[in-house]
Amino acid sequence: MKKTFRYTTSFLLGTGLVLLLFIGRVLYSQSWFYGFLLWNLFLAFIPFCISQYMLRKEDMGKIKWWLCLATWLLFFPNAPYIVTDLVHLRLRNGVPLWYDAAMVFSAALTGLWIGCISLMQMEKLWRRQLPNIRARYFIASVLLLSGFGIYLGRVLRFNSWDVVTDPFDLLKAIVQRVIFPWQYLRTWGVTILFAAIIWVAYQQVKNLVYDSASKHLK
Repeated sequence: MKKTFRYTTSFLLGTGLVLLLFIGRVLYSQSWFYGFLLWNLFLAFIPFCISQYMLRKEDMGKIKWWLCLATWLLFFPNAPYIVTDLVHLRLRNGVPLWYDAAMVFSAALTGLWIGCISLMQMEKLWRRQLPNIRARYFIASVLLLSGFGIYLGRVLRFNSWDVVTDPFDLLKAIVQRVIFPWQYLRTWGVTILFAAIIWVAYQQVKNLVYDSASKHLK
């Protein structure tokens, strides 16, 4: 419970900072641009809520466990996806570029942090539920799927809801790139790049969390 409180508090602090910066921007420029950052942070919090729920429900049946995992995987790319919002950085509405950079960076850092914490929790769940399958394979699969999801979102402009609202176009885009990968080298370049970025961030967060835990034990 203490860890959950600390993680949630850190996420809320980061979100609160972004909210304050956004309000300041609106008051200064009379523009609501960058409001999507708050929505993206909300989406980033969903996988964390799912992993927390799964940790607390130890008596969950297998079917429900896999359904929760699939839902978590569907929403997980939303957390690191905020990093790509840096593409929106340019002079807008007379607001200094450094101000917008600070706001977007704060949102990206918060989303990446909460995403890594959620992935760490899912790794723990995987080790508990499927001890015979190495967790490294699970992590590698999640990273590649997340990198691919970021490509679908940023480049092709799909989102998590399109699984329900536009499943055929989404499935078509995925199948084309899986069957004919050599025709979509950009797709796999973006996928691998962001998978690597998330992996590096994940290793750093894991080391930070474990170092902090070991210090409390001393």
